[in-house]
Amino acid sequence: MWHPGLVGIGQANDAYPVGRSAGAMAVTLPTASVRIDAVPRTEEGTGTSSASGAVTITLSGSYAAAKGLPQISIGGTTFATAVVDNIIVGTTTSFDVYVFDASENLISRPFGWTFKGV
Repeated sequence: MWHPGLVGIGQANDAYPVGRSAGAMAVTLPTASVRIDAVPRTEEGTGTSSASGAVTITLSGSYAAAKGLPQISIGGTTFATAVVDNIIVGTTTSFDVYVFDASENLISRPFGWTFKGV
């Protein structure tokens, strides 16, 4: 059944008028929301740093985003620190690893890595 001034009849989400004056009508529409569920994934592996530059780790999966920085565990018995750089996500996901000694020199050292992304 048609009613003057009524925009929609049916579900609670239908549009409906809130007022009318001089031939104009204000209509309230329900708000929309978008929800994207992404399943977090983790990849792990090992590598050996280079004393001459970055070592690029290329992941087997494709990622839209990283969940934080990749975690690096450095092997060996003397002090060393790792730096992660150039994180690229997409069809090919990769990141670079540098390992430095206490004197800030690049060194060759085995390391483990963990990447978390969606």
